[in-house]
Amino acid sequence: ITFTATPYYKASVKVLIERNYNPELYGSFYAPYDPEFLNTQFNIIKSRSVIDRVVRKLKLNTVYRQYFFKESKGFSVTSWIKKIVKSILPSGKGMEGNKNSLLAAQAEPPSDVDIIAGMIQSRLSASPVRNTKIVTISYLDENPVLASLIVNTIAKAYMDEMLDIKMNASRYSTKWMTIKAQEEKKKLEASEKALQAYTRKYDIVTVEDRLAVIPQKLQEFSSQLSKAQAKRKELEEVYRQIQQAGNDTAALESIPIFTVNKTLQSLRDQILKAEQHIVELSKNYGPKHPLMIKAVEDKEVLIKEKQREIQRIVQSTKMNYKLAKSTEKNLKDLLEQTKQELINLKGRMIQYDILKREADTNRALYDALIKRIKQQSASEQ
Repeated sequence: ITFTATPYYKASVKVLIERNYNPELYGSFYAPYDPEFLNTQFNIIKSRSVIDRVVRKLKLNTVYRQYFFKESKGFSVTSWIKKIVKSILPSGKGMEGNKNSLLAAQAEPPSDVDIIAGMIQSRLSASPVRNTKIVTISYLDENPVLASLIVNTIAKAYMDEMLDIKMNASRYSTKWMTIKAQEEKKKLEASEKALQAYTRKYDIVTVEDRLAVIPQKLQEFSSQLSKAQAKRKELEEVYRQIQQAGNDTAALESIPIFTVNKTLQSLRDQILKAEQHIVELSKNYGPKHPLMIKAVEDKEVLIKEKQREIQRIVQSTKMNYKLAKSTEKNLKDLLEQTKQELINLKGRMIQYDILKREADTNRALYDALIKRIKQQSASEQ
């Protein structure tokens, strides 16, 4: 029995399989637990895409075709085809529609590549080496040289397949980031144009300078208004006393503004001296004497001059009071205008800051995408 049996040779290759994870995401010393990782790799190793790579690379359907398509004990192409067809056809009554469609799909016989790939998959196995990250890939064949050649090519094809998977993910990521970068570029251009138009429309450079000056102006106007209000109140009280006194000269002269007036003081002194001179003259002369008439006339002139001075002070006080009221009103208006101007300028600067932040955010995102695209491209290369 031993001499009549067909010998099969098992060729094996050991592959180190490690997970790739992003240290920026998980940290330098943390690897996420993934119990399905190795089973996933085993399925990829046995996948049709990996086997197809082997068939194409080694030209198994042409150069090595005779090693697969020959009648041998325990295996024939005809029985293998029948077995494959039988395994995929449904059974049972009520499945006639599905059976007809599957039969129609299987109308064309499998190609040499399909048959060879199926044979390789049936003879291929993968198992982990205990307590390591090493995986043993094994392949059985009647020809030991072919077995060794195929199993080594499977290992290389598996590595190429994993690289393609990563490259496809990288290409998809690059494609998505490129599209996103184009969108962000349009947003950036729009936000920068809006910022520039707003800056030009409201002359933001001048606005910044004015914002630095206006607080000082507000402080100055506020100080001037306080002084103007104090002066207006003072003149208002004097003007009220003048109105209350009316034409009473004695009452008017008792008001402080009149008592401290130097011109009135001088006139009062002169009138007093004139009265004293008349009294002295009356001792020697009668009222019709020329000297007496002259002295009385001089006194009358001084009294009239005093009356004119009093009226001048009254009119001056009245005008000063009106001027103080007007000054106070003007300062209030000016202060209110300055406050409103400050509010408007701050509003413009707030809107400017909003537009600037939007442009800066768009620029940062766009720059990050471009940088990431370049890094991704370098990684692909």
